[in-house]
Amino acid sequence: MSGGPPPIGAYAAGWRPGPVTALDPLPAGPVAALSAVLDLPGPVATDGGELPPLWHWLYFLDWPAGRELGPDGHPAHGHFLPPVPDRQRMWAGGRCAITAPLRLGEPAERIASLAEVTARRGRSGELLFVTERREFRQGGRLCLVEWQDIVYRSGRGARSGERGASSQGASPHGAPQDAASRDPSQDAPQDASQDASQESAFRAGAGATSAGGTPRDGTPREGPPVAPPAGAPVSAPEGPPGAGEPPGAGEPWRLALRPGPALLFRFSALTANAHRIHYDADYCRDEEGHPGLVVHGPLLALLMLDAVRRHAPERRVRSLAYRLRRPVYAGEALTAGGGPAGEGALLRVATGREPRHATAEVRFA
Repeated sequence: MSGGPPPIGAYAAGWRPGPVTALDPLPAGPVAALSAVLDLPGPVATDGGELPPLWHWLYFLDWPAGRELGPDGHPAHGHFLPPVPDRQRMWAGGRCAITAPLRLGEPAERIASLAEVTARRGRSGELLFVTERREFRQGGRLCLVEWQDIVYRSGRGARSGERGASSQGASPHGAPQDAASRDPSQDAPQDASQDASQESAFRAGAGATSAGGTPRDGTPREGPPVAPPAGAPVSAPEGPPGAGEPPGAGEPWRLALRPGPALLFRFSALTANAHRIHYDADYCRDEEGHPGLVVHGPLLALLMLDAVRRHAPERRVRSLAYRLRRPVYAGEALTAGGGPAGEGALLRVATGREPRHATAEVRFA
């Protein structure tokens, strides 16, 4: 009889949490606050106005008691957190189908449910892929359906002095990124090429994304995660963060930002995110292997969509899919941008050391 731990899928066998319904009045305050954090001239919307794509992440927040948080700052337990010991979590990517924008000041309902659970094995261990589905309604009308793809593993892979995988937040308020510097092929699974890409992404900080593409009909794919191609290893920035300026000068839509610790702290507060990688530099370096504070993955996604809002305000987003690939660190100059492509747009977040920290595909109505 083997004395090793059971397969990661065994922990989730029979784990099928039921749907959870939440209500939120959608007050205008959080939108005004994030608009100020992003240094915009005024709120992007007021009471009765349309909520921009992905800004619903400011609402339906969960504030657990301090005693319910784990050592990394994330909740130790939760309805949609699988019963995996010593969990490491990454928010890999997601998709949204928008029938009608949510409106501020009108009560909204969110129904969250478990859509998919899949276990896979790689050379460095096993991964559990979880897809959560969320429906948002106002006045009895379905306005938005969102899928969030989360990756879990059991056991910590990054300790002081080790530059491997890191534990990451998997709520809508965490970032699936880390600062590994070795060749991701060292940790690739032994079976399918798709699994190799997923595992490489996890170990190299590529976000183990499963955002997938958007079909021609504009409806985001619902189902198990799909991996992006495996990329080059992510190296820690040489010299002070932000030393290199981001590329993208030829792109028609560009939004430049150099997020600092104060911005990360304020964004964490607005999204109920207590993950220490965003504000505790010693923890980042000693426990997670990062060279600096990590910029939130959701912030990168929001910036890509905000480039569309600023440069093509007349276009209504019908669906979107985003991938979180490489870490951005506090103090680095980044550009979120892209341009029209067919019936939508292709977007990315770039810095001087990496052309695609995050990518997104948008379809217009």
